[in-house]
Amino acid sequence: MRHELRGLAMLAPLALAACGPAGPSAEQRAAAVDAFATVKEVFQHPRCQNCHIPGDAPLQFDAGVAHAQAVVRGPDGHGAPGLPCGTCHGESNPPASYGPHAPPGAPHWALPPPSMRMVTQGLSAPALCAMIKDTKENNGRDFAALIKHVSEDKLVLWGWNPGGERKPVPVPHAQFVEKFKVWADAGAVSVGVTDARRSGEMTNFPSERPATAEDRAVPGHRKGDPIPGLAGSAVGWNARRENRETLRVFEPRAGTTRKASLVPA
Repeated sequence: MRHELRGLAMLAPLALAACGPAGPSAEQRAAAVDAFATVKEVFQHPRCQNCHIPGDAPLQFDAGVAHAQAVVRGPDGHGAPGLPCGTCHGESNPPASYGPHAPPGAPHWALPPPSMRMVTQGLSAPALCAMIKDTKENNGRDFAALIKHVSEDKLVLWGWNPGGERKPVPVPHAQFVEKFKVWADAGAVSVGVTDARRSGEMTNFPSERPATAEDRAVPGHRKGDPIPGLAGSAVGWNARRENRETLRVFEPRAGTTRKASLVPA
């Protein structure tokens, strides 16, 4: 069965005001795209992405296996009622004498809430770029708040001091923050199809035309799959599936992700 992709229909290109501020130079854009590669590496390291997941069960270890004890996100990201994250995870890492696999700790240990999952796991560079900039996904943060978050938040900083035998994020924290600022200072340029093609990250590429009401998607689409349009064209790719009826689709012209419902055509 084919389905209509709602939520992407009738997207009109945005006109650029002639008197608007100039965008980044080609050199600034290239530096920003290069910097974002470092941002992506950090965001998708196990110390970060094990809790920034599309499902409800956090992951653990470098292999990203499901958390033991049937731990779940819960209604507010702090675990199931009666079994909050703080039951095992304290305000800091336990002493080494507790063993290499004792539950680690940091202030406000939790997952993002189900209403704003801030998924980083498995996203392409364009989709991750769009998610970070989307205030509906990043807890309403502008770039000043995002920079403060990645610079100072103690749960973020835990990734560089995870305790036990866990591998820390390999990129030095100061270097990561510097690269994040380079990307943000260039206007947080959208990492798009051309950039993904250049990096070799993606092998299927959508066209950059706006979507129309005739475009279609099917329930079998997987993450990263292009969403096909008429005559084999494509308008975006699947950033993630939110549930059986809803996709989160990256639309390259807009440079962001959009929720799209699958309904019978």
